[in-house]
Amino acid sequence: MLKKLSEEDEVLRDGLTSFYRTQPDLDLLKLCDWLAGFLSLSNEDLLLILEEESTKKRVEVIMLAMVKKGEEQNVRKQIRERIESRVGEGNRKYVLEQMLKEIKMELGVEVDEKQEEISKFEKALEGFKEELTEESEVYKKGVKELQKLKNMRPESQEYSTCLTYLNTLTSLPFTHPPSPPIGLLESSKILDSTHFGMKSVKSEILTILAQKTLNTSTPNKSILLTGPPGVGKTSLGSSIASSLGKKFSRISLAGTSSTSTLKGHRRTYVGSLPGKVIDAIISQDSLEGVIMLDEVDKISQTGGVENALLEILDPSQNTHFKDDYLDVPVDLSRVLFVLTSNDHSIIPPPLLDRMDVIHVSGYTLDEKVKIVNEHIIPKAREGTGIEVDIEEEAIEFIVKWYSREPGLRNLSRLIDKIYRKLTYAQVALSQNIPNPPSLPSSVTSSHLPDLIGRPLYDSTRLYSSTPHGVVAGLAWSSIGGSLLYIECKKIPGRETSALKVTGKLGEVMRESVDIAYTNALRVLEEYQSGNDFFNDSEVHLHVPEGATPKDGPSAGITMTTALVGLALDRPVRDDLAMTGEISLTGKVLKIGGLKEKVMAARRAGINCIVCPEGNRGDWEDFDDEITEGIEIHFAEDYRKVFEVAFMEEDYATSGY
Repeated sequence: MLKKLSEEDEVLRDGLTSFYRTQPDLDLLKLCDWLAGFLSLSNEDLLLILEEESTKKRVEVIMLAMVKKGEEQNVRKQIRERIESRVGEGNRKYVLEQMLKEIKMELGVEVDEKQEEISKFEKALEGFKEELTEESEVYKKGVKELQKLKNMRPESQEYSTCLTYLNTLTSLPFTHPPSPPIGLLESSKILDSTHFGMKSVKSEILTILAQKTLNTSTPNKSILLTGPPGVGKTSLGSSIASSLGKKFSRISLAGTSSTSTLKGHRRTYVGSLPGKVIDAIISQDSLEGVIMLDEVDKISQTGGVENALLEILDPSQNTHFKDDYLDVPVDLSRVLFVLTSNDHSIIPPPLLDRMDVIHVSGYTLDEKVKIVNEHIIPKAREGTGIEVDIEEEAIEFIVKWYSREPGLRNLSRLIDKIYRKLTYAQVALSQNIPNPPSLPSSVTSSHLPDLIGRPLYDSTRLYSSTPHGVVAGLAWSSIGGSLLYIECKKIPGRETSALKVTGKLGEVMRESVDIAYTNALRVLEEYQSGNDFFNDSEVHLHVPEGATPKDGPSAGITMTTALVGLALDRPVRDDLAMTGEISLTGKVLKIGGLKEKVMAARRAGINCIVCPEGNRGDWEDFDDEITEGIEIHFAEDYRKVFEVAFMEEDYATSGY
């Protein structure tokens, strides 16, 4: 055992040689003591040897220790042999691969990939130097990264990271010349060919584009298209790009909660990449394209996304926009950013201030019918191969009783569903399927229940004849306008002056109730000074559809009129609806969303509308098809509202 250990362990062999030289006469006890020190025994074993007087037992302890030492040496030897074998094989494979590569390069069969990449980047940076000068931050950054790449081995992880960065940097279109602008006439034709109606929207877009025609160096100001879902905001952005002859990219911001989505990740992170704005510029290969930032009103209020958007949209900042991944300035002032939202009122004011806001309202009945005939039906026919017509009266019926939303999305789905059912009917007839559905030569309103089910709506008017204490108001939401009734009733058996309010109203609307109640008390005092209805009556004011949250100040005159009508026991006109905020002194204040509210009134068959005097300009800008047949009244204060609602000219001309 001792001989085998000494063959494996050079230190042990040298030690034994020295021991034998100093001890010509072999002393077994001294050898045991020497081996005990060499074998690094535990304190317990050393103490056992010192206490043991029997030479035989001392030798047994030493023998056990040498066995353990031998096992350890065997394990170490096996591990070492395995490692040496693997390293040797890896080195051999690497050397052979390098030799093969050199031979192929010598024969011209293969080129040096690293050198090829370096040459490509050097050529790109030469272009940058001509366009941006040697002093530019972009050029300096590129040269620095390229020098790092030259000093790296292609097998290293840092090499691929550096290569990806240089690929991204040199893909930026710094050296592309500006493209010539398209004339306004051509732009107008493109907008008209892709979107029906929208005269005011197109006019505003062309006004913004005209500025760039006269002065191409003027920085682009961002455009915000705001309106209900399905009215064509996203497709309008694409049409703007086409009308300018530019490339178009879309970035969805809905739910975005991190700035890295827009500005990229810093290169310290594994797998870091540039932000979506830089990605869009690279994919367009242009710094003058159109980039749509969709659903900007749905960004997260945390995470700093608002600040990132300010950097991108603000003309004083975006000339030197820095993506966190690239870390070099990029001029975004020539990029036209088109943003969309359903409700621009919730966009942070500093962000909204950087945009030109264009309101995209819903479509009228006539517009929807024309769009269905000219665009939706031909597309559905092409997709199914069915040449059956849908009669115009059936289209009007669908719009009125199946699809009242401002946009076209649901209407398009219904038309597609009709043609799918017609396709099934044709296939069933051709394949002799039992009890096949009928295939009409043209679709009329009588066929609609079998094709798309029963109508979803009967009427938006709860009352054909309005009772006293009830008035129809007009409301606006992010999905368009609607009719909103205000109901007031005296609670039987209650003789105390009080007001109860229900209908899931927001804080602003509850304040409007209080202001309306105060105005109703004053109007009653002015009109019938002896009427003490409110002194001994508890009134319940309710806004129907209690599960739907409601808020806003524009129901002020509607609530006042409902309370006054209840106190006077007089109904208002059956064809009347109104909208307007009321002040504590009875002034009627301007409101928003008038176009959507007027269209909601038209759908409900309302012919008479009262609105604030401050909205007269909005009304005059509306197309004739929206205002036609509507009796409009503008009120500066509540006297005019009272006159129209209760047809009382004497009170309207008298002062408070």
